[in-house]
Amino acid sequence: MSKAVFIESSHSHYADRPGEVYHFPNSYLSRVAQTVGDWVIFYEGRRGDGKGYHRVQKVAAIRPDPTAASHSFAILDRGSALDFETNLPRQRAGKELWESGLAWVGGNNTSAIRLISDEDFGAIINAGLSYEPAPDALPRQEDVAGFAETQASFAGPLQHDRTRILSSRLLRDQSFARSVRRAYGGRCAISGLELRNGGGRPEVEAAHILPVAKRGPDTVNNGLALSAPFTGCSTVVCSGLMRTTLF
Repeated sequence: MSKAVFIESSHSHYADRPGEVYHFPNSYLSRVAQTVGDWVIFYEGRRGDGKGYHRVQKVAAIRPDPTAASHSFAILDRGSALDFETNLPRQRAGKELWESGLAWVGGNNTSAIRLISDEDFGAIINAGLSYEPAPDALPRQEDVAGFAETQASFAGPLQHDRTRILSSRLLRDQSFARSVRRAYGGRCAISGLELRNGGGRPEVEAAHILPVAKRGPDTVNNGLALSAPFTGCSTVVCSGLMRTTLF
């Protein structure tokens, strides 16, 4: 298995369904085959919405395109999708590229699917899942589950530690909650009210629209920030009120 970067675009002519399937020409088939069962990072450049490196997800399988023999679909594990808390541009602050084997111009720089080393993958994950504590993103109470609010570095052997972190329900829930609260500016998605407690923390909790038990992803577009009267709101009611479209 190998990790990779998949290039996606909101303006693509491919039959992608972000978070569900990735459409690609069979010239990349051997590369995609190496990623099945492993994690890939999604990048969207200036030709799309300019998100940069913004999501990580597992590839579950490959299926041929029934309408075009020259193309295939990478079937994505929807429940494994995790939005980055910090979207990353193409290069680091020091001007080096995140992908150490990437050409600045031409060459593999034009490839839509690029295999990357574990070291590059780890560096991108570390940076993408980092965050700056902000009032809108803080939990209602301090020291939730005994975890500090400041970002801890992901130390330890990469091969085991990064995949363990990406699969940790507790850590994914914390990252998801911060991202959703930040996206809604600390306001309740239903009432529109911004309520703060004495510590300046938003009185909202993050809720999945499609629940984790049904393979709902940990992405902002699968989340609602809800104040206490609405935290028991059913998935059907919440999604209906907000007219949310999942992937």
